[in-house]
Amino acid sequence: MLMSTRSCVASCAIGVRLVAGLTPLPIESQAVPSGGRPVLHVDSLGARAPAIVFLAGLGATSSYWKARVGPLADDYQLFLPDPLGFGRSPRPDTAYSVELHAESLETLVEREAPVIMVGHSFGALVAAAYARAHPEQVRGLVLIGTPVFASKAEAVGQLSGGNLVKRWVLSHRKPTALFCALTRKVARPFIPLLAPDMPNDVRDDATAHTSRASTSSLHDGLYALDGRELLRSIPDAVPVLVIHGERDRTAPWLAVQQVLESRRAWEYLLLPEADHHPVLRSPSAVLRAIREFADGLQAQPPPPTEGSAARLDDEPRFGVLSANATKHTQRGK
Repeated sequence: MLMSTRSCVASCAIGVRLVAGLTPLPIESQAVPSGGRPVLHVDSLGARAPAIVFLAGLGATSSYWKARVGPLADDYQLFLPDPLGFGRSPRPDTAYSVELHAESLETLVEREAPVIMVGHSFGALVAAAYARAHPEQVRGLVLIGTPVFASKAEAVGQLSGGNLVKRWVLSHRKPTALFCALTRKVARPFIPLLAPDMPNDVRDDATAHTSRASTSSLHDGLYALDGRELLRSIPDAVPVLVIHGERDRTAPWLAVQQVLESRRAWEYLLLPEADHHPVLRSPSAVLRAIREFADGLQAQPPPPTEGSAARLDDEPRFGVLSANATKHTQRGK
């Protein structure tokens, strides 16, 4: 998730909503220890390899996924970490760069590698950064609602939605931190009124962080990153599926589409009726796409180790899922 357009709630996270009526599966909670590395809190579902690691966006935790991804646990082992600084994971007083968020996953991913990484929004950038640094550990990437900004100015302009007050708050570190603190300590009881489409557990997790973690992840993470350069630097050996909502106003599809022009081997799924949260708006379509992508990877050889030749697809594969859930394919130019 990224900054939303909703007053003080927006200063910490986009409002999210889980579809009601789903029966939660048994979830095992664990800490992932390592020498000197952060000990992330991780929830896990299922017990069958291979592993899929789900990374939430800025302001979200594992709660974003729990009621969504259960059906995949029949065939895969799912790991849902709380990001560093959020939820039940440690909250160090440090600069939360995208690289640091990626490094905090090393113990988990090294233990389960090779894994499929699924990231939403800011989590998609973290997944991409991890794959760039450790391609031999990543079986494939699923990037959902990826924010692709080339500069801080571009990010602020998009996230503020043209509102001058929001632009000023999002442009400066101290006002961002202040609004985040007010959300957590003052406005929290009113979040159900400000974001009525959020269930209670996700509302609670939307404020489960420090001002430092949220503000720094935005300023030292998203703003400091050239999203286009990051995506284009993902090694060719790593298969990628891009899932995006055509109505996404937080992370516009056009910017992602421009990256796809130079990465013709990637697959994509464009959901016409979805916004920045395809997994919430079109859960069946998203889960089906993840499953098909993951199943397809099982039929392919594992990713090359460091120093080996990169894999290049002979032909690009592009897919668009229409509103009636019919999948179409088209060849690259």
